[in-house]
Amino acid sequence: MRRRKLPLTLFSLLMAFFVLYCSTNRVNATTRDDEATKAVAPRGLSLTDKADAKNYFTYVKKLGRTDPRDNSARIIEQPNKNNPNTDAVLLTDDVNQLGTIWSDENKNNYIDTSVKQTLSMWLYFGYAKNPADGIAVVLQNGGADAVDIDKDGIAHGGETLGVWGTDNEPANGEPQVIASRAIPRSWALEFDTFMNNSGVASSLSAFDTYLNADENNNNQHVAWNYPADPGTYTPDYGTGGGNGSLFYMYHNDAEEFLRLTGNSKPEYSWHHLTLEYTPPADSSTKASLKYTFNDKLIDGTPGTVPENRKFSHNVSLDLTKFADKDGIIPNKLRYGFTGSTGAEASVNMAIFETMPSLVNADISSNVFDLSQAEREVLSGDQNVRDGDDMKIGYNLIYETGKRTLKNAVARLNLPKHLQYADSGVIGQVNYSDGTVDQITADQVNDGVLTYNYTKEFDLDMRAASIYIYGKAKVDNNADTKVPAAHGIIEGDLYKGDVSTPDFTIIPRVKKLNIAKLPSTTSVEVGKSLELNGTMTLSDDKQKLDLNNEDVYQIYRIDGGDIKYGRDTTSPNGKFSITLNTGNGMDKIRPGKHTIEVYALTTDLISSEEILKYDVDVHEKNPVLTTDNTDITVLKSDNKVNLPAKVSYEDAHKFDTADLTWHMRVDDGEESTEKIQESQSSVDQITWTQIFEASELGITDTTHVPYLVHAYVTDKYGGKSNELAYEVTLLSNSVSLDYEPDYSFEPVNTSGEDIVVKRNGKWKLGVNSTDSTWKLSASASKLFSFDQNDNKISELNGGLIYVNKSGISLPMSSEVLIAEDDEKETLDFDVAKEWRDYTGVLLQVQPHPSGGKYKGEIDWYLSNTI
Repeated sequence: MRRRKLPLTLFSLLMAFFVLYCSTNRVNATTRDDEATKAVAPRGLSLTDKADAKNYFTYVKKLGRTDPRDNSARIIEQPNKNNPNTDAVLLTDDVNQLGTIWSDENKNNYIDTSVKQTLSMWLYFGYAKNPADGIAVVLQNGGADAVDIDKDGIAHGGETLGVWGTDNEPANGEPQVIASRAIPRSWALEFDTFMNNSGVASSLSAFDTYLNADENNNNQHVAWNYPADPGTYTPDYGTGGGNGSLFYMYHNDAEEFLRLTGNSKPEYSWHHLTLEYTPPADSSTKASLKYTFNDKLIDGTPGTVPENRKFSHNVSLDLTKFADKDGIIPNKLRYGFTGSTGAEASVNMAIFETMPSLVNADISSNVFDLSQAEREVLSGDQNVRDGDDMKIGYNLIYETGKRTLKNAVARLNLPKHLQYADSGVIGQVNYSDGTVDQITADQVNDGVLTYNYTKEFDLDMRAASIYIYGKAKVDNNADTKVPAAHGIIEGDLYKGDVSTPDFTIIPRVKKLNIAKLPSTTSVEVGKSLELNGTMTLSDDKQKLDLNNEDVYQIYRIDGGDIKYGRDTTSPNGKFSITLNTGNGMDKIRPGKHTIEVYALTTDLISSEEILKYDVDVHEKNPVLTTDNTDITVLKSDNKVNLPAKVSYEDAHKFDTADLTWHMRVDDGEESTEKIQESQSSVDQITWTQIFEASELGITDTTHVPYLVHAYVTDKYGGKSNELAYEVTLLSNSVSLDYEPDYSFEPVNTSGEDIVVKRNGKWKLGVNSTDSTWKLSASASKLFSFDQNDNKISELNGGLIYVNKSGISLPMSSEVLIAEDDEKETLDFDVAKEWRDYTGVLLQVQPHPSGGKYKGEIDWYLSNTI
């Protein structure tokens, strides 16, 4: 920086005359130029909340505490009638104006200092060749009426642009005094269209003295600083007609000799500004603020024109500069503009593309070469080959915000030199909630895809990606450049531009072909699949040498993610892909699958063929059986014994360690445990799973039989059928073990009484559990029957019971057969205690009629506990 002191008494008069002359002779021309520039105003956001007819920005009517000035700032709707949903901030449009306008915190419009976000806007500085004074983009914590004021409370504008400190006190030489006249707790990025370098004290025109000037004393420039920081200003001594102190301003990252006004075309008069804010890391108070100027053209495509220089700077933004009197750093900052004009009118406007506290979104695009293992194609790429399958992606992410992003629409120029399908589905939209929407060819008109998003975006619905598929095509078999393709994604409270990367498609000089060889495509779970094939490389004239180390096999299972393989053990020109089966990571699960395979060389030549292998991984399930599902459990024993047997459908051998027992009682939760038997390489296993009844919740003897559901699984995902055991819990009980039919030995008729022995061994027993019991019986008369089961005659005789003492008791009435007076648990064989002529016998009286006789025995078993 250099200082210049000028004797400016006469010069000032000449300049005043010059300005007045220019102002008088340019009004109509400037108005026409301004209107022409408005007519091409870029697309942006509506700044009005249609729900309650309030703006998202606030501005006071008067500026300053003493002799307040009119605030020239306001919102104008539809500066360009072709963009009916775009509003603009108008700061100045006449001479001697001062305007300020701020984001409205009450409408949730602010900078959240804890959130990464982007402010994007278009700026217009007027069409005059040397207008005064310019505008500033400001972040501040000073209030909705914040403006520069002097010691008397008067707002001046001029060189302050409404934000810097007012220097109109020749007797003051203290920078902190000037700083106190600025907008407090603020940061400003100025776009200064007029050189303030008079060097005259109290002239309000010395801040730019350190900067250079051309032969016409012009230097439109951009720089930043903290307006309320004394370090922003340095004192000096004015000469000429106004002796006394004056202050110069330090211009950080000054970009000088810019063309901010008077551009050669209306389209060039709109300058784009992007501010990217990144919050401090950890406990730091230094945020990052990157601003980029002239970074895109009015149609939204990246770049600039020669007369508009593009530049970018990174600011280490000190958040303590925004702290209140108690040292507390706010989490909300107002953002907005200040601007002023002098003797020459200047129209200053801004159009917003984002208001990040309302909707903070991010959009991006990418291109993938599907034929080259979905390699991402970056700008300047020259490896896409003719015929490669391509995927174009457009991504929308809702980061943060107080409002929902509604009515989102994408208008996308699809990249040229890609062949898209003429009909049917050409792409899809993947929403973050899993919803998939299809893109069809009829949604493309003249190369422009228009898609209306079917979802609204917020913190629950965060993102959507549009994917369009095409095939790369060269022109005239020569390298073909694909230029970047511009698109717009916009909705309520958000607009963003997106461009695909530029790249070059090259002819396919060499050809890689692959073919199948006999393969192992049907295996049992746990065994390996082997996909075999051949590879040949050739050009138009001959077959070329191919080294397996230079070729990857790319495969995809059931349309899933791509996987890589490289076979360096097979002979050159052949490949084998070995795939493990099972249920673990990187294994192919049981079932039928389609595996697509193609080859890709290290210099990115993909095979023209995609081979499809249909494979079948057999899932042989275990089979669970049992010989008893009726289980009795003694409460005193507390053991549940579940007999089981496992084999496999195909009788293959297995290890019991590979099996898991699954069980639930009634409708309870399922539990698992290992098989309680250890055997290896067996084709079946029979064992008993033993559990504590109380641990299973089997504790109620009055419960109807508990249903214990059980099945087994193996480590390969096989699952058996389910068994249901009926488990009864007993505290004490008795039961009779008997046969349905008994018989006696044949006997010849006789004139004497005869006692007939039992025929064979009778089965009669009592099973008791912690119980005493008594068994008695009675018998009916015996009759013979004809072939139609009609009674013929009654036997002259009947059943008797002979006890151990030899006493015979007729069974025509109930007689005691056996009893146990001790509380025991045992199986007692009653018939085993009988001899040939004791127990139940048949007594026949003299001269019975011949025939076969039948009758019934009624057994009476009682639990005497």
